Amino acid sequence: MEYLEGIKITDLAGLERAGIDRQAVAQLVIDAYCEQLYLHGMFHADPHPGNLFVQPPSRPGEGPKLIMLDFGLCRQLTTGSASATPGS
Repeated sequence: MEYLEGIKITDLAGLERAGIDRQAVAQLVIDAYCEQLYLHGMFHADPHPGNLFVQPPSRPGEGPKLIMLDFGLCRQLTTGSASATPGS
């Protein structure tokens, strides 16, 4: 286990103070869940705001980083659940 600092994803004032673009954060969340579902066939099943933090960019030209905590409730997609997704 390691300690990571970040701004709670619902702390809009904190994100603004840190210069973090909320649209970029929204895109990070979408990208993270799409990667989990469509590339790895699993998902973090407990995505409440207490489990999602954001770190400001560490270097110029980079975007913010998403921190996902508490992977105690993750699920693997089964063949049956994958075939039930739209477009399958």
